[in-house]
Amino acid sequence: MQHRQFRLFYYSILTALLIFWFAAMIGIMRAYAADYSGMIPLLIGLSLILFALAQLVNFIALKKDMADHHAAEALLHQSRQAVEAALRREQERHHLSETLREVALIVNSSLNQEQVIDLILGQLESVIPYHRATVSLLADKTLMVVAGRDMMGGDIDFYSFPAFKYPINAQALTEKRPVLIQDVTRDARWHETTSMSGIRSFITAPLLVQNEPIGTLAVGRIDAIPYNEEEAQTVFAFASQVAIAIQNARLHEELRYRMEFELSTARSIQKSLLAFHPPQIPGLDIAGFCEPAREVGGDFYNFSVLDDQHLGIAVGDVSGKGIHAALMMALSFGFLSTESRYILTPSALMDTMNAELRPHSQHNTMNTALGYLSLSQNGDQRDGIWHVRAANAGLIAPLIRRRTGEIEWLDVCGLPLGMVDNLTYSEQSYQLYPGDAILLTTDGVVEAMNAAGEMFGLDQLSESLAQANNQNAHSLLQAILSRMNAFIGGAETHDDVAMVVVMVKNP
Repeated sequence: MQHRQFRLFYYSILTALLIFWFAAMIGIMRAYAADYSGMIPLLIGLSLILFALAQLVNFIALKKDMADHHAAEALLHQSRQAVEAALRREQERHHLSETLREVALIVNSSLNQEQVIDLILGQLESVIPYHRATVSLLADKTLMVVAGRDMMGGDIDFYSFPAFKYPINAQALTEKRPVLIQDVTRDARWHETTSMSGIRSFITAPLLVQNEPIGTLAVGRIDAIPYNEEEAQTVFAFASQVAIAIQNARLHEELRYRMEFELSTARSIQKSLLAFHPPQIPGLDIAGFCEPAREVGGDFYNFSVLDDQHLGIAVGDVSGKGIHAALMMALSFGFLSTESRYILTPSALMDTMNAELRPHSQHNTMNTALGYLSLSQNGDQRDGIWHVRAANAGLIAPLIRRRTGEIEWLDVCGLPLGMVDNLTYSEQSYQLYPGDAILLTTDGVVEAMNAAGEMFGLDQLSESLAQANNQNAHSLLQAILSRMNAFIGGAETHDDVAMVVVMVKNP
């Protein structure tokens, strides 16, 4: 638009100058020549020559302007292309940065090695196009393909091959850097494998953990578009994330194995504390059961036999579950085993146990519920009567089943051991006759839940004991467990269970 305006202005000025020049020449000739009509053709010719010269100058200027215009357009086009290329590179860098961030989140979101590697390969394909990709792990100088993707719908063969036999893998593992082959048909290092058959361009990068190779990440494409060094470095960055994922999975597996081994050892030790058979006391039939909800737990039972006429029975429940409860259980079990040999009355034993556990409980907010029965037979043993003295520190109250099936809850209670300093516990006395049985149990039985969230409860506990076959202590205990298991069905057990049943035999 500006050029057209300039041309119009130029022609207007040129026309005015020519008219002015022509008029001036005629005026001069009229003034100095009597007959100037013969000079008019000469004047016109000179005017045309001047006009032609002006047009020539204008044409030359126009050509120069057009050349400058084309040069400016070319420069503008090049600048536009450079800006667009810079924007594309910036977008690619941003996409790569975001993809690597997502990969880092993937690595930290799961310890499933196979799943994480597959997700990483999916993210890699969005940045570096490939037709096949494989992850191989190094073991005893052998590379084993453990994961891969075939974007053409084929299957990846999982096989092993010598790690340092082929130059490409040997170079990547030894030099600890990515290796790029832009055209495998022109590179003597290339050796076609089953998973990379038909590949034209190839990149392999080492998986490094603490700068030591543990495997390789390889990608290949079958078209004629070659990979470049920048893409090789990108594959190397993804290889680092794959190495982290594999190392995380290995560490988790090692830790899991170690924990399982330690828990198995702890469970064996804990079971050894409870594995002894119930004592054989003339006139009594005794059965015990203890099952932790996890590998180890806090419930336990204990027997203290003084002689054939004096027996101490304890059932305990340490608050919490798992290792902490198991350690506190071992401490309580040890104190109980020691003190019950010398202290005969249940109330005095509870007072002493509370004083000993209090320093340990106040630091970890854990306490121990404990029920203790002292059974003795005095006087004429032929009547088969056993005297029971009971004390309770936070456990479910003892339950007596008379030979008639009648149920009695013993009215004895108290705070769990270790909660308060200087507690004094009370005790109650009862009598057991031939055919009677007494039950001590932790709350794992009554608080057992089914899939609907309903608890087994005290009523079902007493009913199962009342309706059980009064054959022996074991049958009574199994009747309770069978009814509890039928009630909860396939629901997960959330609490430890410990029970002891003592039944008085007929003389």
